[in-house]
Amino acid sequence: MARDLNNCTLVVRLGKDPKESKTKNGVIVAEFSGANNRDYGETERCNWINFRAYRGLAETILKYLKQGSKVAVTGELTVDQWKDDSGNLQSRAYILATEVQFLDSKNEEGSSQKKESNQGVQQQYNNKSYRSYRDDDDPYAMFNDDLTDTF
Repeated sequence: MARDLNNCTLVVRLGKDPKESKTKNGVIVAEFSGANNRDYGETERCNWINFRAYRGLAETILKYLKQGSKVAVTGELTVDQWKDDSGNLQSRAYILATEVQFLDSKNEEGSSQKKESNQGVQQQYNNKSYRSYRDDDDPYAMFNDDLTDTF
């Protein structure tokens, strides 16, 4: 069976600090949501998009991003399905992140500890004109772990 194209790249601002969790097998997970604003003539529309990242990329997200951070996220549209306690089928769509690029200027003001740490890492990568973080593992390797009922 051929694999279909499933690739999304979105620029968003985080609505909250990323949330850390772990799978049953101890794999680190970062979940966050971001606002993507669009204009339709004189009307603005804001879409809230959910994201999830695993392993090393999750660690980077948890360490350096915070509410208000502007990022470009590349990943795959994924839908989880499960049955609730009443037996009804539920679903949740999100982007399974494979790359995150920091877009905030290193000169933007911020008083949180995460922002200060973020400026240090951005300065390090700004010198190389590089601020992108990838999950270089096989993005499907996480499905070898039991990720059901973890969230």
